[in-house]
Amino acid sequence: MLKKSPSFYMKILLTIILCFILPLSLLFLYGYARMEHTIAQKVEQLTENELQKIETDVRDLIDRLNRTAAYMSTDNRLNDLMRTYVSQVPKDAAFSFSNARPDYVSAYDYLLLATEMRTILQNYAANWLDASSQASIILSDGQVFSTWPSYNTDFSILEETIFQGHENGADGYFSEPHPTFILFTENSSCFTYVKRLYDIQSPKTSLGVLVVTTPISVIQDIARRYQSSDDFSLYLFDQERKTVLAEGAGYISAEEALSLCQKQPDSRKVRTTAGRVLFLNCMDIPETGWLLCYMIPHDIVFAEIHHLRQAVIAAFAFLLILISLVSFLIIYQLLRPIRVLQKGMQEVENGAWDLPPLPCASHDEVGMITVGFNRLMGELRSLIAQIQESEKQKGELRFEMLLAQINPHFLFNVLNSIKWMATMIHADNITNTIRSLARLLEISMNRQSDILSIQDELLNLQSYLDIQSVRYGDIFTVKYDIDAELGQYETLKLVFQPVVENAVIHNILEVSDLCITIQGRLEDGDVVFMITDNGKGMDSQQIQQLLAGKQRNERSVFRGIGITNVQQRIQIKYGPQYGISLQSEPGRGTCVTIRFPAVPFQPPAPAGDKI
Repeated sequence: MLKKSPSFYMKILLTIILCFILPLSLLFLYGYARMEHTIAQKVEQLTENELQKIETDVRDLIDRLNRTAAYMSTDNRLNDLMRTYVSQVPKDAAFSFSNARPDYVSAYDYLLLATEMRTILQNYAANWLDASSQASIILSDGQVFSTWPSYNTDFSILEETIFQGHENGADGYFSEPHPTFILFTENSSCFTYVKRLYDIQSPKTSLGVLVVTTPISVIQDIARRYQSSDDFSLYLFDQERKTVLAEGAGYISAEEALSLCQKQPDSRKVRTTAGRVLFLNCMDIPETGWLLCYMIPHDIVFAEIHHLRQAVIAAFAFLLILISLVSFLIIYQLLRPIRVLQKGMQEVENGAWDLPPLPCASHDEVGMITVGFNRLMGELRSLIAQIQESEKQKGELRFEMLLAQINPHFLFNVLNSIKWMATMIHADNITNTIRSLARLLEISMNRQSDILSIQDELLNLQSYLDIQSVRYGDIFTVKYDIDAELGQYETLKLVFQPVVENAVIHNILEVSDLCITIQGRLEDGDVVFMITDNGKGMDSQQIQQLLAGKQRNERSVFRGIGITNVQQRIQIKYGPQYGISLQSEPGRGTCVTIRFPAVPFQPPAPAGDKI
């Protein structure tokens, strides 16, 4: 048995998938992967540029503080003002932070000095410093001149800030982060740059110090300047690596951030203990000794790419499904005539030869095949009809030939019996015998129809039995048990006679009290006759030979008309479900069952009525 292969529809669908959809999908995925890789490189480069810009701006902030201090230390006008004031300070005057006029300076001179000093400081602050930075100059006696109102100064914090770097004798230094000493500003942490100012004419003479204080929030502003969201972390550590500033989403602790900066100071991309990938920038500020750590999550940077990926994949999946559905519908419509043709062929294979012509809606190759199939089916139906008519005619001719084969020996015996009867004085018996013979010959040689009523067929059988009783005498008996209404149904002629004759011929010389019983009944719309004898019976091999027509009897009334002939004629007329069945055992007789449909008998029209 051939293995069932995939359907034509599946083959076309697989061809479209393998030759079109799959290559297109792979090409799209490859192109998208290349595009995403390129975008990822660009985004990664932009992120690194942002980190570098943050580092540049922070360094620029520190550099501006240094340059501001350098320019102010060489400013002649500022130097002259400071020298003039310091020259008026008594040598025994104690150092004390103050923003009030001292006794050794006149009010007018102090007003001019304060106004000009504040103007110079504001000019430098506006041109060089950040907008939130504040500058002040503290002279050698502690006198304070600043860009903020002098009465809003916390001198205790200012004192700690200034004297923080005196121990190492530095001329310029950055203080540790500290609370602001400007009272009117927001209470936040600041860092202060302090630089000694010397007399230009006498470089070893200290005139005072420059103090520039800047909120640490400036560094936060620098970081936010290059970010559109708050998904970043910023840590600032002092010289002792204590956390000065912690800003951001808080997805990484300050300790871990410091550890990453110390272990991988030159890395741009690191992985946290939780497995999250970060873009990291660690920057040392040499002037202050601080460490600035700035980081952005990799997934946040690529969030838009991920959203783009999801949108593109969703759009591609939608298009792929749409293309598949359209391909499915197109293939379905294209193969619909083929499916109709296949269904018609299956019905023909199952025996539906009367299948109506298949519809043909197209004029392409499939339509031509459908037209050819319809033409072939028409020719096959015509051929089958011819064959059936031919077989029917053959059966009729065969039946007529069988009917014509009357045994001459039988006629000789009958006529011989009539001759001997004529020598005797029994005229009545001679008349009855001749009448039975005439009836038997009339029915058997009637060529007009093969159909007669059961009643006439039983009369035909009785004529045969009358003749045999003359020949054999009273050595056998026949009993009838037939429903009265059976006589009105049709049957084939010479159906019962061959069966009864077979029982008589095979048992008349073997059984002294031969008895034949003929029973007729209606069962489920069928006529059933059972002809039973008490003869010698048969074994299974003899039954098979009898049904196969291998047992011939030269003493039969109609040569060749036997059990097999009756079986064939019934099945030709009524179908293979009808016919003869035998039951027999040696020494226990035989029962022959004849079954055919119960069809009411319709007498044939007279020959003169035919057109």
